[in-house]
Amino acid sequence: MKEKIKGSIYNRMFEFLMKHRAADVIRAVNTRSTAIKREQKAKHLLDWYIKNAGEMEPLTDDQLAAVKEAWKDIWDTGVVKPEWVQIYTNKTGKFDPNYVGSDLHYYYTEWNKIDFDYLRAFLDKNYMDILLPCVKHPVTLLRKIHGEYFDVDFKHISLDDAVEILYENRVPGAVVKISRMSCGGAGVQFIDESSTRDEMKQALEVDRDMAVQRVMKQHPEMAKMNESSVNTIRIIAVMLDGESIPLSACVRIGNSGSKVDNFSSGGVGCGVQPDGRLNEYGYNSRGDRSKVHTNGFVFKEGRVPNFDKALEAVKRCHSRVPMFGFASWDIAIDEDGEPVLIEYNVAGAGIDIHQYNNGPLYGQYRDRIINDVFKNYSVRRATLDYNYAIKRDGVRITRGGSGMSEVTIPAEIDGQRVVYIDINAFKENRRLKTVTVEANLKEVASGAFSKNTKLSQVIFKGSVEAFSRSCFEGCDELSTIKLPEGTKAIRSRVFANCRKLGRVVIPTSVTFINETAFLGSPNVVICCKKDSEAYRYAHRNKIKFELI
Repeated sequence: MKEKIKGSIYNRMFEFLMKHRAADVIRAVNTRSTAIKREQKAKHLLDWYIKNAGEMEPLTDDQLAAVKEAWKDIWDTGVVKPEWVQIYTNKTGKFDPNYVGSDLHYYYTEWNKIDFDYLRAFLDKNYMDILLPCVKHPVTLLRKIHGEYFDVDFKHISLDDAVEILYENRVPGAVVKISRMSCGGAGVQFIDESSTRDEMKQALEVDRDMAVQRVMKQHPEMAKMNESSVNTIRIIAVMLDGESIPLSACVRIGNSGSKVDNFSSGGVGCGVQPDGRLNEYGYNSRGDRSKVHTNGFVFKEGRVPNFDKALEAVKRCHSRVPMFGFASWDIAIDEDGEPVLIEYNVAGAGIDIHQYNNGPLYGQYRDRIINDVFKNYSVRRATLDYNYAIKRDGVRITRGGSGMSEVTIPAEIDGQRVVYIDINAFKENRRLKTVTVEANLKEVASGAFSKNTKLSQVIFKGSVEAFSRSCFEGCDELSTIKLPEGTKAIRSRVFANCRKLGRVVIPTSVTFINETAFLGSPNVVICCKKDSEAYRYAHRNKIKFELI
C-alpha cells in the first residue's frame, strides 16, 4: 500500500512539474543523466576487468599510500581507482602506483583531448590514403562508399565491375574491410584464389561502407612471429604542445592459423623496446603472460625491423590530425622494410596491452597529461533551479532554470563552497522576480542576470568580490539594491539600462566603479559614505547621492 501511495504521489508531482516547469525538468534530467552514464560506464569497465582478472592479492597499506601520493593532485576528484593498480600489479608482478585506469583514460583523458566532431569522417578507411599521404598504405583496389562502388580514383563502377576487380586480384589476394566504425577485426574478409565470384559479391555486401585492399606481403622478421596473419605494431601517441609523442609500442601477433592479429581474435601483444627488440613476455587479452607463442615463437628472439621508421611515420601522420590528442596507430612492415599504415584508432583503443607489456602508459609525460586534462575539471550536476559545476576552487552556478520566480544561491552545495555565478547563467529569464544570495561569491559574472525583465528584488546575505560586465543590465523592475560589504569592483554596464533603479547602497570596500556602470539608468541615487570611492564616483559623474 505504501509503495502504491508513494507511486501515486510521485506521478502527480511529475505531472505538475512537467506542466509548469517542463524545460527545467528536461535540463536537470539531461545533465544528471550524462554524469550518471559516465560513472556507470567507469564502474562497469572496472568490474569487467576485476572479474576477468581472477583471484588477486590485495595492495598493501604502503602500496595504497603510494598510489594516493602519486595521484594526490587529482585524488580528491574520486576518479583514481586503486583497483587498476592492483590488477596490473598482479598480472605483471611489478608494482607501480602510476598505472592508469582505463576509465580515467577513456572518460577523462580522451574526452578532454579528442575532438569527436571529426571522428567518423577522419577514420574512414576509404579516405585514409587521401588524408595521410605522408606514409605508405596498402594498395587500394576499390571503395564502397554509402552503398555505391568506386575504383581507386573514385570513378563510379557497378557491383559486377567491383567483383571483377576482386577476381583479378585473387592472387596475391585481397582483404575486404568495413571502412567505418569497426573494431576488433569485425567484418574483415579475405579473398584468395579459392574464392568464387559469389563469395566475393557476398563479401562486398556486408556493409554499405567497405574498403578493399590488396593483401600486403610482410617483412620476413614479422612473418616469423606468425605467418598466417599480418602482424602489426600498435603505437599509441599523445599530442602535447603541438608535438606527437609515442608513449608505448606493442607488436600484435595473430593466433596460430588466424589471418588477423586482434586481441579479441585470440592475438597476443608483446612490448617493443626502443631498438626494436621484443620483450621477454607476451600477454593475451586476459593479461595472462608467456614467453613463447602457441606457435612456438619465442618473444625475446623477435625484433621489429626499422622500428625507428615506424615511430617517425606515426609522428608525421599524427601531425596531420592534431584534433585527435590520443590515437593508436597500427603499422605493418612490408617486405622492403617500409612502414605501412593499416589503420588508426581514436577513442576506446585498449590501453591494457600497453600497460601489461610496458608499464604505466603515460610514463614520464604523466604530469603534463594529467595537468592538461584536469586543469578545468568539474563535476557537472543539476537541480530543478540551476545547473552547477564542482571545480577545484569551489562550485559555479552555470545555467539557471527558466520556470521559477524565486531562486536562492546557497552558501554550499555537496559540501563545497559556492564561489561563482557564471557568465549568462540566468540571462533573459522572463519569470524570475527574487534572487537571494547566501553564498560568499568571488564574482557575479558577465550577463549573469541581464535582461531579467521581472527581477525586482536581489538580497545579498553573503559577500561578492566583483560584479562583472552587464550582470544586471536591462533589469527593468529592479528599483533598489544593497551591495554587500566586501565588494571591491563594479565593472562596466553592471546596472546599465535599469530604468526604475533608484537607491543603490555601495559599501566603502568598493575601490573601482567603471564609468559605464549605471549608463542609461537615469533615476539612480548612490547611497554611500563620504570620501568613499562611490562618493567620488557620484561627484565625478554628476549622479545623485545620499550619505549614510
